[in-house]
Amino acid sequence: PRRRDPGTLYERALEFWKAGNGDEAMNHLLAAREAAAERGDLDLQHRAPLTSAIVSRNMGHIRFAKQVLDDLLCEPLRDRELIVRALVLSSSLWRVLGSNLMARMTIDHARSMVRPDQHELVAPVLHQAAKLAFEDGRLDDAEELVGYALRHYRHLDDSYGEVRASV
Repeated sequence: PRRRDPGTLYERALEFWKAGNGDEAMNHLLAAREAAAERGDLDLQHRAPLTSAIVSRNMGHIRFAKQVLDDLLCEPLRDRELIVRALVLSSSLWRVLGSNLMARMTIDHARSMVRPDQHELVAPVLHQAAKLAFEDGRLDDAEELVGYALRHYRHLDDSYGEVRASV
């Protein structure tokens, strides 16, 4: 993509992602991050790689997603919401890579960073914690965590999250 406004590049990346064009989404996310750096837009400099890691994971590029995310988590992040979302993704990636210990430690840290009234953050944190509890054979804990996650998804009217947590 030609150099343009970083916000526009980011929004175009999201459009490409939603349309199923992961390669073009990644190109626009990289351009958005570069343009954001040139303009000193720290928020977008951090959001773009997080989104890149999500797109990469969804494309099946797990190790690349983890590397992008690890690089992001080494930066001095100030946005708690971004940090929590990055930790949830990190936990998910560790789980896929076979380290439930690291996945649990990461999601536990995310849990310590959210307040009960932060439904948009609590729901995915509890959902991920439930997956890990289930895989560890802690079925009662998993059921309880899914129940809490479902309540938060319902509070948000997030039927997509609710369905995913119910499966």
